[in-house]
Amino acid sequence: MTGMRLVLFEAFDPATSPERFAAHGATVLGSAVPFFLAYFDAQRRHGDDPLFPSLRVLTGGGAPTPPEISRRAREVLGVRGSPTRGGSPSSLSPPTDSSTRRSRCSTHDRTAVAGVECAW
Repeated sequence: MTGMRLVLFEAFDPATSPERFAAHGATVLGSAVPFFLAYFDAQRRHGDDPLFPSLRVLTGGGAPTPPEISRRAREVLGVRGSPTRGGSPSSLSPPTDSSTRRSRCSTHDRTAVAGVECAW
């Protein structure tokens, strides 16, 4: 990325940090399910207008994001796609085993965005 700024805080407080991030115009938010839940709660407290109007993506750690969180990210925050995994080379990386791919096709936590086709 270019043309960005990095804003760091000493500690995360679910009651106040999301609003502090919003005040800086956050475009990328992380980092795991408890943080995502805090962002959802902050948006509810904020009302109908987007708290994070410039938000492009949620990014997480190495664990898969539960599909419910992906759904809520779309519905509550308006994020297209699903939260990415920070260490993954691609947020749409399928499992490598073909039987796992088939069984996860309808329940995986990754959603292709416009212009991307998944051939699982």
